[in-house]
Amino acid sequence: MTTMAQQGKIDRAFTMCFDDSAEGGGMLYLGKPSKLPATAQKIPMPPLDGNMAMYSPLASFNDHEDVQFYYNSKQIGTQKAKDWNYYMGQGYGFSDTGTPGFMMAPSLWSAVVEGLKQAISADASCQRVWGYSLQSLSGYYASDVTVSKAAADCATQYLGDFVVKLGPDSSFSVSKKSFFYETEPCSGKFKISWGSSGGDYMLLGTSFNYGKTILYDTSDLSKPQLVMLGSADGCKVNYGAANTKPIPMKGVAGQVLGMDGTITAQLSIGTPAQTVDVQLDTGSQKLMGIHQACRNLGDCFLVQPEGGGRVSVFQGPDYHTSQCQEQIGTMDRILSQENCQGGGDGRMLCSCSSQEECMKLVLKTAAENLVPNKICAITRKMCGAQVSFHPEYSSSFSPKNLPSYAFKKPPAKQKLEAQCHLTYLCDEGSDASAGPARRKRGGGGRGGGRGGGSDYDYDWGSSV
Repeated sequence: MTTMAQQGKIDRAFTMCFDDSAEGGGMLYLGKPSKLPATAQKIPMPPLDGNMAMYSPLASFNDHEDVQFYYNSKQIGTQKAKDWNYYMGQGYGFSDTGTPGFMMAPSLWSAVVEGLKQAISADASCQRVWGYSLQSLSGYYASDVTVSKAAADCATQYLGDFVVKLGPDSSFSVSKKSFFYETEPCSGKFKISWGSSGGDYMLLGTSFNYGKTILYDTSDLSKPQLVMLGSADGCKVNYGAANTKPIPMKGVAGQVLGMDGTITAQLSIGTPAQTVDVQLDTGSQKLMGIHQACRNLGDCFLVQPEGGGRVSVFQGPDYHTSQCQEQIGTMDRILSQENCQGGGDGRMLCSCSSQEECMKLVLKTAAENLVPNKICAITRKMCGAQVSFHPEYSSSFSPKNLPSYAFKKPPAKQKLEAQCHLTYLCDEGSDASAGPARRKRGGGGRGGGRGGGSDYDYDWGSSV
């Protein structure tokens, strides 16, 4: 999109429509629409000046006025507009389609979940369906609750939309339809996508978009806007610029609202075109593909550029494991023979003529001496996703002499499982509580799923 905008083909803007029907998915529209609905709401965002600013909805109230939070048409809290805008400007809260659900301040979440718990408790038949699960419907543990379709259905009647009033004529809502989601089509098992952020800020994940059409208008980087165009309504209205085609998005509710927090699309990249499945993530700024030779080392160590042509290598989140201890020991031993020295804080600091040279040194050392953990995106490939991009087959890819640091050693043999998202259709009238009744959607499956082949088509549960 950025390239198209730089070439003057479209304005720097896009619209995402998240379909909340059983099929899920939606549409991505490029550029600005020629006309907006009369009911569209424009919400200012921080200037996109290269700092921490993201797609964050700002309050238009004066600093000392209150942003107001409503649930089920009742006000349940406030926050000073100054504080709201501070958190949004610092990246604590923004529209992130690569993060699942909707997280709010603990006090707000307590009001939502306790109100729901009381309503269920006052309904004898609903309480009976919930059973012991009702005891877990509180605080941080609510997101761990798994209930039947009957339990989710009876509770839904007591849910309401969550509304944030940002100004006299500015607000947004999170639909109650995004509260529960079915973990897999036809599974009859439901979980909760809303929860607590653990602080005085909101995380606007996929629930923020669910069932809505939102225009991300960054055509003026100094005055970007989130434009709430209305409900998804099957994504039937084309909000793209003239001479652009809508891009279908894929993802059932369990994939979009669940732990994956992922909605995907297929793009054609290169010359001739290669089809690649990508995650549409408003929290990331780069288009990324997987090279066929890519291998994953895990989280044993991290590499960070420092000032003055230096790079530091330090312990990663999994450094305490035996595999990581071996990796880190190997890196320290070999790099210490180069222009690198160990520090008292466990870091190895390398000094070179440039940061690029130091990065090459670290990559070369890892590729020649370490055993990779696994093939990049291996579980996604097992589910049939087309994630690999082959630059050598594209005449338009540059640079032509892209450096390669392919590992000399293969990953160790291991047993892997992939949780794929089935796209089969449920039999009409089937009793989900008695187990999922399924019928095939077309021919043989594309992916392995858990433990090998399958008769069902699969949709990728995550994306790159």
